[in-house]
Amino acid sequence: MQLILYVCLTFLFLSEATKICANCKHHIKNVMTINPSYKCALFAKEEDISDIRERERDYLQYLITGVKIVKPDKPKEYFFCETARGIDSMCGLEGNKFESFNK
Repeated sequence: MQLILYVCLTFLFLSEATKICANCKHHIKNVMTINPSYKCALFAKEEDISDIRERERDYLQYLITGVKIVKPDKPKEYFFCETARGIDSMCGLEGNKFESFNK
């Protein structure tokens, strides 16, 4: 009896109506971890204050010496899907921003 209930609940949660981040066109697979984890391309993290201060120091150095410091742009950081799904103003449990690959 428990097995039948488990199968029914599994089918319910994995049906097409369920919005799974791995099936969303905005997910980014994080290959740097052992466990599969996804980040959401819709929700980029804001720039860190230390990055802003570093840029200001570089610009000040340029104003003093005339030598422009060129550094490669840091890649954008994104929130993990589990964070986005846990905050209603982002995607929330309902998957409000979900877009299927099939669209």
